[in-house]
Amino acid sequence: MSILKKLWAYEPVRLVLYSVIVAVVGYFVTRGVLNKDLADLLIIPAIAVVMGVPLTEVARSKVTPQVKVPDIITENVDAAVSDVSGRVDDAVAQARAEIEKRFGEQPAQVLDVVSKTVEGYIGRHRKS
Repeated sequence: MSILKKLWAYEPVRLVLYSVIVAVVGYFVTRGVLNKDLADLLIIPAIAVVMGVPLTEVARSKVTPQVKVPDIITENVDAAVSDVSGRVDDAVAQARAEIEKRFGEQPAQVLDVVSKTVEGYIGRHRKS
């Protein structure tokens, strides 16, 4: 992957905004607004650094590159599935305990059979 393609994939905001900064400074140089006398005073680099770099980094911090989005979604979905599965398991365990307490072992075993049947049809959707 070429350097520009890699930058575009992972750092699109930096690539665009730094290119704009360079283009603006180049435009001012070609128009004579920024000339040799100002360049000798290091005003051009100072303006670019003082104004451009912090603003670019602020904009960049608010953006997620498209390349990283699938990984972020996968992590969040896995966490949500794990959380929901844990809550369902806790609810089934509490229901089983309550049924066993009130009605005895046999109805509680029916709940176990129903749970296994549902898991068989729907699946657990968990990582092992």
